[in-house]
Amino acid sequence: MTKEERERKAQEYVDKITAPTKENALRSMRLSQDLFLTKNGKFYSMTSDNYIKKLQEYGIYCKEEELDNWFNRVQALVDAIPGMSDAGWLYEAGIFDATVEMMELLSNGGSWDEVRELISKQGHTIMTMSSMAQNLLEFSPYGIQFVDVIVKPRSVYEGMTYLKKAYEEETKRETMKKQELSKRFIKVLNTRITNLNS
Repeated sequence: MTKEERERKAQEYVDKITAPTKENALRSMRLSQDLFLTKNGKFYSMTSDNYIKKLQEYGIYCKEEELDNWFNRVQALVDAIPGMSDAGWLYEAGIFDATVEMMELLSNGGSWDEVRELISKQGHTIMTMSSMAQNLLEFSPYGIQFVDVIVKPRSVYEGMTYLKKAYEEETKRETMKKQELSKRFIKVLNTRITNLNS
């Protein structure tokens, strides 16, 4: 093997173990804990930081009013690593990964057939589907549609108590926003008509 081939293989390996994936973020943070590597009083790893940045980039698919909340929740996800079991953390991170994939697909005009295909690839349980749908209700402008078209037709929806509550709250919030927007529109329209008639 030539020197160039060895260097290429070494770089491929480094790229693989530092890619911003949930598995690498966890592995890297555990190593930081073992070595007690901290930054600003918290355990720190560059790979975990890159994972945060990757998830935060999906903020472009969030409702504008939820953007700060999105950044905080993503940061909290990684900050939680030291206090969680590996399996518990990977479960939570998996829900976030599924959420961002779905937010991207919905925001880019994916069809409902494509959404169903993605759900199939993601391999959801009732719990992960419910958790992802709650995230979509909270962060995505397509959350209500997602629940209406994808989740509600499933027989398991009746047992998704937390999701049903989140759906009802978000539906009320959206209805109130639409009513407020209608009132403002009518007020502006009346003002313009009055100004035109003057």
